Amino acid sequence: MRTSGWLLVLACCGLAAATFAHGEKVRERDLPEAVLKAFIGRYPKAKVKAYLREERDGKVYYEFHARNEGVTKTVVMSPDGAILEVRELLSKKSLPFRVSRALAAQHPDGTIRRVEKIMRGPETKFKVSVKVGKQVKDLFFDREGAATN
Repeated sequence: MRTSGWLLVLACCGLAAATFAHGEKVRERDLPEAVLKAFIGRYPKAKVKAYLREERDGKVYYEFHARNEGVTKTVVMSPDGAILEVRELLSKKSLPFRVSRALAAQHPDGTIRRVEKIMRGPETKFKVSVKVGKQVKDLFFDREGAATN
C-alpha cells in the first residue's frame, strides 16, 4: 500500500475515534430499560448504529446514533428515559430560508460543509459548518436566522 493509502486509513480511524470520543460505546442490553423503552417508543423504525454512555459534570447520559425514516439522528437521553437533545443531519436544501439568507450575508463566499438541526426542549437551532477560505467555521442560528451560541 502506498503512503497516501495509509494516510487515508489513519485519517478514517481518527475520524471514527473523534465521533465517539464523547462517550463509551455500550451494547443495547447494557442500557437502562427506561432509556431503551423511551427510544423505541419515540423512534420505532430507527436503525441504531451505536449506543453510547457518557458522563458530563457527574451526570450520566445515553446517546443513540441512528437513522430514522431517512434522517440521521443523535438522540441524547437521561437515565430515566427523558429526551434531552435531538440532532438531525440535514441537507443544504433543508436549511430554512431565513437561516440561508443570514448565512449568505455573513459569508457570501463560504461553502456549506454540514448542516445540523439541534432541538433541546422547546428550543431549535441550526449548526452550519462553513468553509471560508481554508478555515471551517461552525455557526449557530435560530429559526429566524439570528446568530446564536
